[in-house]
Amino acid sequence: VYTPGQPDIRVSRRIGSDEERVRLSALIGELAAEGEGFILRTGAAGAETAALERDVAYLRATWAEIEGKRSSAAPPARLYREQVPLRRVLRDETRADVRRVVIDDAGALADARALCERLAPEVADLLELHRGPAALFETHGVEEQIESALAPRIDLAGGGSVVIEETAALTAIDVNTGGRAGDAGPEETARLTNLEAAAEIARQIRLRGIGGLLVIDFVSMRRPHYGTEVLDVLRAALAGDRVPVHVAGFTRFGLVEMTRERRHASLSQVLLEGCPACDAVGRGRSAETVALEALRRVLTEARARPGARLRLTAEPAVIEALRGAARAALAEVEERLGRVLDLDADGQLG
Repeated sequence: VYTPGQPDIRVSRRIGSDEERVRLSALIGELAAEGEGFILRTGAAGAETAALERDVAYLRATWAEIEGKRSSAAPPARLYREQVPLRRVLRDETRADVRRVVIDDAGALADARALCERLAPEVADLLELHRGPAALFETHGVEEQIESALAPRIDLAGGGSVVIEETAALTAIDVNTGGRAGDAGPEETARLTNLEAAAEIARQIRLRGIGGLLVIDFVSMRRPHYGTEVLDVLRAALAGDRVPVHVAGFTRFGLVEMTRERRHASLSQVLLEGCPACDAVGRGRSAETVALEALRRVLTEARARPGARLRLTAEPAVIEALRGAARAALAEVEERLGRVLDLDADGQLG
């Protein structure tokens, strides 16, 4: 975080290592000019000098742009806008284990290259344009993966299952042995299911972007050291999470309590909405989500039937979203098609 005019250097308390805190303070102190201040957040832990230098240069340039607009703009005027999703993803999600970043739009690819060349040259080499007869989402099965990430039940390879239910107060996670096969007795079956579930739960909460208080009801086990083993696997699986996580352990009722910092809305909060028919008790895909999925299917159909006139028929709420919140996406699809897409609202589809 850049704080021009406030010459103070602070390091997040979540960086627990005193040695790392001193190292970061010294590095940023050498980079800071007179009158500049910086706050090093948890993401700075382990950062190399070159990475910090790029961040500092980018923040200075951003502030200079803001100052330039401030001196010339007539109020009221917007001086700064948060980065578009593509830039935000490149900034926050490109770690050392990322092997490639595939983009299906030439303009977006050029924008990503320009950003990476300024902030992360090593990422620029990972960028590539999607090619092939099928759409990017279709090629990599993204729609199916989104569907899976929105489903409350996850089947485990060993026969058990995990059920995730998000509420306003907390996220409840239930582990079941289900039809787990094998000759092991009940205690060993519970242990094996819980170990497999612990690793999957860590993956799912990252994938779904779940934050806040989480309560996990593992399958009951009588042997205390089995519980310790499950906690060890859970904590190890969460170790790579870039969002701060704290596992409190088993409560007196046999539940595992944990917290994960809530930085943004979860996947289900973004893509789903309350059902009006049941007073929002149930949740279904939002009209905007369905609209965007429909546009992707239109592009798929256009590739299969080039030159054909296409009509998109959907429930009124989806058509309204295409003419409102998803209007920019519709315009982009029509530009790719080279013609206007006919829209037809059908109340019978609601």
